[in-house]
Amino acid sequence: MDKNQVRWFCLACFVWALPAGMVAFFFGRFSGLVIPESAVAVLVPAFFLLMLGTLALMPDFNKRNGTLLFVGCLAVWALVFFLDQAGHLSREVVGVVGTLNLIVAAGLSGKALATGLMRPAEFVPVCLTAMTADLASVVAGPTQKIAGILEHYYTGTMAGPPPVADYFLIKIPVWGFPSFMPLFGVSDVVFLVFLSAGAGKFKINDKFFNLPIPGLALLFGVFLAHSTSFFIPGIPLLVLFFLPVVLLQSPGARQLKRSDILYSIVFPAIILLGIRLSSL
Repeated sequence: MDKNQVRWFCLACFVWALPAGMVAFFFGRFSGLVIPESAVAVLVPAFFLLMLGTLALMPDFNKRNGTLLFVGCLAVWALVFFLDQAGHLSREVVGVVGTLNLIVAAGLSGKALATGLMRPAEFVPVCLTAMTADLASVVAGPTQKIAGILEHYYTGTMAGPPPVADYFLIKIPVWGFPSFMPLFGVSDVVFLVFLSAGAGKFKINDKFFNLPIPGLALLFGVFLAHSTSFFIPGIPLLVLFFLPVVLLQSPGARQLKRSDILYSIVFPAIILLGIRLSSL
């Protein structure tokens, strides 16, 4: 898919997502009807395709320009945070501006991290370490506590300023709900871009119908969480979808050095040990 195709693809997704989002939001706001299945079926794929198209249009990471843009994202995040905490912004503005800002920052961060990959085999220790860290954090670490705080906020009256963790969530408008609802954390998008950018760097085809497999994994996680009402960590799903494809398609990914095997064992073990000690 060349740049022109991506631009038209992104425009088509925008034309689909924007009216659907506006109709869903205002209909839900004034009718009080809650139809989450219909909203998810329309809005989540549209938003996801728009996000992936936006990330595809981003140029290869340039240290100087990327750093300046990332600093700009931090400034926008701080501005949104302090203005919202002071009560000067509506939840709609926070949802739109905050989410778009996080997507840009995540795209920059993921592409910057991918520049550090030297060999396809390095995907193995990186993926195993990231998956272990995310699972451990969900089971007995910071993510577990953050999820509890967010659940209390979103299932309650949502009165007052949201918790700090809420400003690191990617959100969309959902039919029947009075405010934007969270889909997943910004770290999931960072890792998604990192995997896809790394695959592109080593000429590995990680696409399925021209969509990155990590993106499809995250989309699957959203539907799974919605249908089961359970919190589904995103990074393990990304790894489970992405790593087998890389190992099958890239001979270089299967050529593990002794250090790759060592890192794949030692780093996850250190993370598990740290989580265990912190819970004592």
